[in-house]
Amino acid sequence: MKKFLIKVLVYSALFLCVNFLFGQLLKLYRTHLIEAKKFNPPIKWEEFYTTEAQTIDIVFIGSSHCIRSFDPAIFDKITSLYSYNLGTPGQSPTTSYFVLKEVLRFHKPKIIIQEISFRGFSAKNQLVNGGYNFDFMKISRNKLDFFFNGFKFSESLTFLFPSFRFRNNLRYVINYLYTGKKVKKSKEDTYKGKGFMSRNHSVTLDELKNNNIYEKKAFNASKLNKNRLKYLEKTVNLCKENKIQIIWVTAPLPKITISKIRHGSKIYPFFKNLADQYRVPYINYYADKKVKFIDTSDFQDTHHLNRNGAKKLSTDLAKRILEYLDN
Repeated sequence: MKKFLIKVLVYSALFLCVNFLFGQLLKLYRTHLIEAKKFNPPIKWEEFYTTEAQTIDIVFIGSSHCIRSFDPAIFDKITSLYSYNLGTPGQSPTTSYFVLKEVLRFHKPKIIIQEISFRGFSAKNQLVNGGYNFDFMKISRNKLDFFFNGFKFSESLTFLFPSFRFRNNLRYVINYLYTGKKVKKSKEDTYKGKGFMSRNHSVTLDELKNNNIYEKKAFNASKLNKNRLKYLEKTVNLCKENKIQIIWVTAPLPKITISKIRHGSKIYPFFKNLADQYRVPYINYYADKKVKFIDTSDFQDTHHLNRNGAKKLSTDLAKRILEYLDN
């Protein structure tokens, strides 16, 4: 029996070692994305942690629309404050909550701008968007809380088995080892600092009409993830507890894209009702007419603002939030 247990321990240790080493090999894809400046979460978290404590006044949280819509440089210039963009690809309201808790470990911001996108309330998978932040956060009680409560049990397990977690990178790694070809460096994306990503490219009319990822997307309030809605409320309450003004903002979409969303007219009323319920100011650039965004000059693709569009939005929003800073 003793020999059997020793064998089990030895084989288990070998399995874990192989799993870890193979997982590190599969992570080459992420490493190459970072080198090509196509993956910025580790860069923005490193920059965040090196920012002097208690200096950030405005924080942006949310998905890729957050990353590419809110330019801290413009907000800083107009408000004379210090802002930081902690948006990450696909960031769900669940992830946003733990991102905000991490911010509060080091700073006491005056305003939180939370980007609201209905797709962020629909996704069931928390592993990918959560991992973009969890992987680069410092070890803390908040990170442990994120691990145990921000992910489903099955998702948490994958962090212990990197070879399984990064299994989809296998084809890329094999091709790289065989040919030596890496991810090509981005010629259009620019990391502008303080978490903001910018691109000059403008989407074409053909792409909007014929290659639109929102084609046949539908809004159905009854099918929104209840856990995501719960964490949205928890984020509001966290801000209120810390006497921080939270503002919800929905970034604009091209008019053609909006027309392709089934039941899209129900999106604004749903979130406006929630905003009224929680007493949170809500600015929805889908419906707002004060700033005109042009499909083929203000958007880089079917749903993200380009550099010109981000400048328009950031300038307008920075001026609007001045009233909350005076209170």
